[in-house]
Parts: sequence; C-alpha cells; structure tokens
Amino acid sequence: MRDQLLRFLRNIPQSNEPPKTIGELAGASASTEDIRLLIGAAWLLRILGVVSFDDRTNNIRASAQTAKYALNSLAHYLENDLKVVEDWKTRGIHQEPGRSFDNGASFLYALETRRQRLQTAPEPSRIERVAQVLIKRTNPDTFQPELLFQYDENADRYQLIGGRWRPTDGEMLATVLREIDEELPACNLTYGEDYELVQLAVALEPALTLSRTFGALTRYQFTLYLMSNLRCDLQLQPGDRWVPLSHLFMANTIDNASGDVRIDYELYQLFDRNIEGGVANLPDSYVTEA
Repeated sequence: MRDQLLRFLRNIPQSNEPPKTIGELAGASASTEDIRLLIGAAWLLRILGVVSFDDRTNNIRASAQTAKYALNSLAHYLENDLKVVEDWKTRGIHQEPGRSFDNGASFLYALETRRQRLQTAPEPSRIERVAQVLIKRTNPDTFQPELLFQYDENADRYQLIGGRWRPTDGEMLATVLREIDEELPACNLTYGEDYELVQLAVALEPALTLSRTFGALTRYQFTLYLMSNLRCDLQLQPGDRWVPLSHLFMANTIDNASGDVRIDYELYQLFDRNIEGGVANLPDSYVTEA
C-alpha cells in the first residue's frame, strides 16, 4: 500500500494541469478497497489544503504550485518513514516561529489557533472539569492580601493550587484534596485537622481556551474552594509564590527564572465576579488568633 500511496502523491496533477480521478491515479489493477483508501487520503490532503478534491467526481489536483511541492515533500516523508511530528508526549507549546513541529502540543496549538479564526463558533476538542483552591493570607510586611500560586512549567503560567478531575476521584472534593497532597507535599496537611475547605463556586465556564499544556481548544469548568482554618505554616517549594491580589486584575506578570510569566488575569476576574463579595472580601485561610 505504501508504494501505491507514493505513486498517488507523486502523480497528483499540478494546479495548471487537468485534474485526474482517483481511479486513474490508482491504476487499472487497483481494488475497490484501494480506491476507498486513496479517497480517504484525498480527504486528508483536502483538509491540509494542498489539493482540490471533488468528492462527487473523485477528481483531484494540487491546489497551487507550492502545494505540488508539498505533495512531493510528503512523498519523501512516506518513502523514508519520517514523521512530521515526532514527539507527541512532551507537554507545553512553543509559539516561536518555526517551532510548530517540535512536539504534538505545539502542532495542535497551531491547528486549533487557525480553526478558531476560521469558525464562528468552534466546538472544543477537549472538556475538563477542574478543582482549584484559593489559599489567602495578609502579607506580614506589606499588609496586602495575597493568594498562593504555583508555577506550571508545561503551561508557563502561575496557577492556583489544583488540577483536573479524574474519573477515579468521584467527587470534586476528592480532586482538590488529591491536588493539595500532590502540589503541597512538604506541608503534609491533613484535611479536617490542619485545614478545612469552603466551596465558593461550581462549574464556572470561561470562554473557550487554547491549552498551553496540550494545545487543544478546551472548555474548562472550574469548581473553586477556599482553604480555611489553616492551622500550620505552609512549607513552600521553589515554584510557589504569594501573589498580591492587584496582580490578578491588572494584567501584571511575575518574575521567574525563565523570565516574566503572565498570569491569566481574565480567568481570575471571572472568579472574582462569581465569588460572593469578591476575592478581596474572603477571609484569610489562616486561623485568626483570638
């Protein structure tokens, strides 16, 4: 089949030549199943924009001169068993020019960015339920209210403690408890003894978001909690930062070893609007001495 695909890719007519049918390109010895497979390949090439393909007549030709060269390039990839994107496991997108093929997340991010431009109301490729916890304090030196954030290297963002719901979690409370254990391991906190949780909001949905971790257009549903009655000091890790509330609503950045890191302030403005009284009026997480 690979030889047939190679012949197919290399013999698709140039854009200034008459189109040919899939049957003509497949050859007289091609079976019905071969024709169907090549029609499937033609649809994929049409999605890429490199061919004009009429599914009523099965006529096909390159969409432009550069497209013909792209077909030749794809044939070289196929012939030499090369992959357009080799790494589909590494998370985190690269937005620098020329790096869209570095990993699957960057490639998907480029695809989804274009799809957002082409569609008026694009459907998400991914839906995630997320639990996050607000841990609030008053800075002992500046007396300004702050929230605890943690740096996510994959997303290159500072985010609240929390993460994605897993089917094994059952309830969202189990998700946030698991995330606290995973993301604040040095603190060795026990729910019900060292802290309590107050649910602030359920299933908040921001606008569809391009995930900086996976590159997919994502619909997020956030459930928010406030950590309360915290009875011990938190042992922070290098990626943990107390962030003034002013940073959340003024599009500020946080200095990091990798440079200034942007906070998704639009998201936290959404949180602020949907928390009764707003984030600033939430009590501190720490137990207040009588």
